[in-house]
Amino acid sequence: MQLPIHSTRHTHTVMLMEAEWEMKSISESLGYESIVTTMNAYAHISHNFAKQSIDSFDEYMER
Repeated sequence: MQLPIHSTRHTHTVMLMEAEWEMKSISESLGYESIVTTMNAYAHISHNFAKQSIDSFDEYMER
């Protein structure tokens, strides 16, 4: 099965998010002017990203 080239963009973006790259850097590399656009387009794809966000907030609150 051959994947459309656009699907590789989604996969790469989610992998960068899960690797905890700065959202600003990801957004700029995709050519978006705002991190909000990136978040709206990609954050919902990854359950790991949501879990990392929750875990990060929990760690912050414990400090």
